[in-house]
Amino acid sequence: MHNLYIPVVLILFSIVALFGYEYSADSRVNTDAQQAISAALGTSSEVALVESHEVNSGYGLCGSYRLATAEDEAAPFFYSKVDDDAELDAESRRYRMNCGE
Repeated sequence: MHNLYIPVVLILFSIVALFGYEYSADSRVNTDAQQAISAALGTSSEVALVESHEVNSGYGLCGSYRLATAEDEAAPFFYSKVDDDAELDAESRRYRMNCGE
């Protein structure tokens, strides 16, 4: 019976480690996107992502953002994980190609 505990504990540890890594990776991408949007705006104000979803097999992020200090309407963005760059112009070719709007 004791021989069964070790494999079960190792499997459970592996599952927790995998999901923990995925959660931290998603959190890091959101932080990177917020920083890229702030840089594109040329502001040091905090940016809040209103909604976002992955595109291009996980290489990009589309959604909308709002400055944390403003009550303005949310604006669209595209963030490229490859270039670590944000596109804020919804009429641009890059935004339309990746976000489909």
